[in-house]
Amino acid sequence: MSDFKFFNKHERKILHHLYGIRKECSTSEIAQDLEMHWTTVEKSLKKLVGKRWVIKRELSNKVLWRFNFIHYEKEKIRDKIKEMRKNR
Repeated sequence: MSDFKFFNKHERKILHHLYGIRKECSTSEIAQDLEMHWTTVEKSLKKLVGKRWVIKRELSNKVLWRFNFIHYEKEKIRDKIKEMRKNR
């Protein structure tokens, strides 16, 4: 899972972006940085929140998104365990 191969191209692009910048961003900032339509970004982010790869934080009138590094590390460990069991 750590290489994001199980996501569609929009989700993958957003995950790589959030992973790289390592800070919270608004939907508009992400859309502008990635040159994607705002609604596409919002739809993909909501899916990623559901999959626990992105964390959503709501302020008074602004929604901020960030990469969920804790989930990422758990997935890396889970992948290593699967690989070890596979190689027995």
